[in-house]
Amino acid sequence: MRTVITALVTVSLVIAGSSRVARACSCVRVSDADDMKQADQVFLARASKERRVGQQLVQRLDVLHVLKGKPGKRFTLKRASNTICDRSFRDKEVALVFARRGAGAVSICAGNYDLKAVQLERMASYIKLSRVRTATPNLVAMQAALATALKGYLHDRPRVPVRYKPLAGQQARVGTSTLRFGDKRLKHAAEIRTALSSGPVLYVAGRYHREGYNFRVLLLHTGRGRFETLARWGAETKSTPIPTLTPLGARAPVPISPKSPAQR
Repeated sequence: MRTVITALVTVSLVIAGSSRVARACSCVRVSDADDMKQADQVFLARASKERRVGQQLVQRLDVLHVLKGKPGKRFTLKRASNTICDRSFRDKEVALVFARRGAGAVSICAGNYDLKAVQLERMASYIKLSRVRTATPNLVAMQAALATALKGYLHDRPRVPVRYKPLAGQQARVGTSTLRFGDKRLKHAAEIRTALSSGPVLYVAGRYHREGYNFRVLLLHTGRGRFETLARWGAETKSTPIPTLTPLGARAPVPISPKSPAQR
């Protein structure tokens, strides 16, 4: 017989530009796999401005990439103005949305947390749990990812070693720095620990040892070698592991603030 232990946690969602807490509800902590399994549609989207229609608040989401289901190119949210746990999004906010068929709104407790503060750490897990085919990022994609991730940390160094076996022997230019890819462990190298492409979406996480800087970036390929940054996180730490918010296999929602000092 298997015993399942759950815990109630409180989630606070702070809307940018406002000091007051806009949402507060208690959620049962579940794993990333459970979030994916319970949702009928999982997709990255960009939100439009929420508007009132009669007694409801309506918001359109433009779908950027689908991990599960068939949400279409546009997805419409409808919620009552007095709900507590229904998620709303800022105008132009990019989010990973977990939706259930037939539900007009999406719940915070279904995994709909802030992309940068919570979901970005779990993005590799979500991508791997989806049925969408993944690929190893090519040189152009990695160049774009590292240009975003290491912005402000290369300091015009002429040569920067990057430990990433799939591109060993190749190099890329970022500003005045030449990034040389290899498979050797070097004390001052930038080390790629996770790199995944899922359709037009690119996720890269790693550590620049010379600066003691951990990073995660999520990019969208918009065509012809151009990439849009969907989310970026970075933190300087003395220890080598990338910090995690919760034990493996479970997520404890944390206070979501777009101005957290640990985020860049």
